[in-house]
Amino acid sequence: MRNWPFKGAVLATAAALLLASPAMALEKLVGGIAGQNSPTTWPYAVAMAKGMLAKHGLEPSAIMPVAGIDPGTLEDRFTGLQWRGSVIAKTGTLVRTDGGVSSLVGQMKTARGEVLLFVIMNQSGSVSRFRENQDYLVMLVQNTRGGPKAFDYTPVAMAMQLSHTESSAGASEEYEPKPKQ
Repeated sequence: MRNWPFKGAVLATAAALLLASPAMALEKLVGGIAGQNSPTTWPYAVAMAKGMLAKHGLEPSAIMPVAGIDPGTLEDRFTGLQWRGSVIAKTGTLVRTDGGVSSLVGQMKTARGEVLLFVIMNQSGSVSRFRENQDYLVMLVQNTRGGPKAFDYTPVAMAMQLSHTESSAGASEEYEPKPKQ
């Protein structure tokens, strides 16, 4: 195990929130969970989230959209033939908080085969401008490393993904609402 410079509970919280919602993670960590919030916390949280997925035999694309391919907030981003499928990320947007907040957190692949983790957070400005700049920064990094390369990825419909899951809860553990009297 790596020697992380942050307390385990704080980092695990950041990783779990990151998987659920970058906006929620930003809100919670900016609030100062255990006083450990700093820009250097986030790359460790991304790495820890990838580790959590790997323990269950999952790739980041199992829980995050592949840009330019999957439906959602990244569907219309990184759509050029070169960039399509080269970014797997989560977005987070808080339009009315701190004058506008936007984040893009995930991984990109380069033509050299490198998989680079990234965290981009912006606040106090135009969310649409933030998104343009986030895309520009990711593409700039990819271009300085030989260009983008798509991840090996085949889209799978959500219904198909769910058909391969099973509940670990026993019948007695499931919640059943009580009928109103």
